Amino acid sequence: MNKPTKQEQRIEAYEAYEAIRDPAYEAYEAIQVPALKAYKAKLEAINAQPEEPEETITHNGRKYRLIKD
Repeated sequence: MNKPTKQEQRIEAYEAYEAIRDPAYEAYEAIQVPALKAYKAKLEAINAQPEEPEETITHNGRKYRLIKD
């Protein structure tokens, strides 16, 4: 049996890489796409909310922001 050439070894290594990469990428997309859609929907909901004005007070020349519970 002949030893494979360097080019044949490169091709075999790339094919092994593809055999792992393709299912992993599909699994990544199956998780990432719905997560990204949910994130964008949440951002739209947040952006649709009216801005609450910050309540600040000044005491002895320093400004303090009031914290709401």
